[in-house]
Amino acid sequence: MDEITENAPPLPTLPDDLVVEVFARADGKTVGRGRTLSTFWRDTLVSDEFVYSHLIHKKATSTALFVHFGMKGPRAIGSWVSRFNAVSGNREHLKMPFLRNHQGRIEIVGSEHGNIALRYVSDGMPPGLIVWNPTTSKFIRIDDPMRHAGLFGTCAYAFSYIAGSLDYVWLYIYKQSVVDQHCRLTSYSTVSKAWETDIICPIYVQVLDP
Repeated sequence: MDEITENAPPLPTLPDDLVVEVFARADGKTVGRGRTLSTFWRDTLVSDEFVYSHLIHKKATSTALFVHFGMKGPRAIGSWVSRFNAVSGNREHLKMPFLRNHQGRIEIVGSEHGNIALRYVSDGMPPGLIVWNPTTSKFIRIDDPMRHAGLFGTCAYAFSYIAGSLDYVWLYIYKQSVVDQHCRLTSYSTVSKAWETDIICPIYVQVLDP
């Protein structure tokens, strides 16, 4: 048996450019797993060139479209998110595993790398922020910093991945009162895993409810 193993020819290997083409035709879950293989594949599969190639190939297949209905921001009442087939236009079943029921408000803050950033307020649950992957159904919950805003305050959220990495950042810009001249900004990142850098923004940076 050992002689057979020693004399067996080496398994054939595919060149990297061909493997990239395979990933370009794969689903988002497979691409996400491929990014964890090594630093090389992480950098390759998050590059602008690959993302564009993957997008072109996925356009030929059935694609889902997530639509947010309702007003954005803290004044949103009865907002919800629906999923549609981008080819047929038919509404598809959408299950959000982090919600106990379908009552409350849901707001899409951003979407990147196949993940959707949401803010939700659901009956019987404290408000929170969610990074959710609809393909794998996995999600991460983060505390909502809206507690910093006063009763008559206003706020806005933003979400983005850090360039060249798999870490992301949440931004929370708020006023404790609508009469305040300046906004404040605090941020959360997967690097620090905490809300930090609570600063006063220059008045020209952001205007909320002028």
